[in-house]
Amino acid sequence: MVVYYVARQIWGNWDQVKQFEWQFDIVYLLLSLICAMISLVVFSAAWVKVISAFGHILSQPSGFRILNLSILAGTSRKIWQVFGMLYYAKQKNIPEEQAAASLSYTNCLRSASLLSG
Repeated sequence: MVVYYVARQIWGNWDQVKQFEWQFDIVYLLLSLICAMISLVVFSAAWVKVISAFGHILSQPSGFRILNLSILAGTSRKIWQVFGMLYYAKQKNIPEEQAAASLSYTNCLRSASLLSG
């Protein structure tokens, strides 16, 4: 869905896109991709720790899959992220209430870390 809207904007403004002088610094591009991947791994590891506090044993790869597939389902962290995470967590026998509470708690921790640093 997001790809459709982005493609529509690019297509509608193609003259401006064509005229723009693109300059990419490959080092900064790779560094930003590495940082993005590290943040995904750290956030999913934190979520696995929080869900383990509820008494559910979950491997890091499973936690990474659940959390990041749900983020993809809910672009911009809309309600679909929550529904996606509840769906995938339920497949691992994690109750919906605990999955939602763990996501809320982890998002609060993420917000607090952003505000402090």
